[in-house]
Amino acid sequence: MAEKDEDICAELARDKETAKLWVLNYASRKKEYYENIKYLRDQLPGPAGLGRSAGNGSQTEWKVVRMEDLDASEKWLLAVEAMQSTLSEKKLLFLSLRREAHRKPNVINWANYVRHRYARAMAARYGGTEERFCPSDTTLYTWWDEILDLTRLIAYKRGCRFF
Repeated sequence: MAEKDEDICAELARDKETAKLWVLNYASRKKEYYENIKYLRDQLPGPAGLGRSAGNGSQTEWKVVRMEDLDASEKWLLAVEAMQSTLSEKKLLFLSLRREAHRKPNVINWANYVRHRYARAMAARYGGTEERFCPSDTTLYTWWDEILDLTRLIAYKRGCRFF
């Protein structure tokens, strides 16, 4: 593979990692986004010496830079919401459990954590045994890759910044 191809593959892998962080941390990033909007709304630009220090620039410049950051966050939040709106009930349950596994510090293997809870929830919802609804590792990893790939595509179309 040519060096340029390797660079593209590495960049796509980094983009997927960015999408993963936005998907897994959606709730906390949305909360942070609204807190930042409120904070910025409450910060009125004024003469130097009043309000919060803006560093080397004016408060207005500081606010503009922060608004650009919020714009980038808003694009990502909308991309994740658009992705979620396309998911079936079973994949929404999967995503919810995947996020739950991510938030738990003692979970080593997210697939095992999700599998058993997913099977339990589906059996309770539709009746039957948990074994009937127990997805394989391949299924779980495929679903996860599909969610990340869809999020990444939507993010590209929305003009999201990747790092």
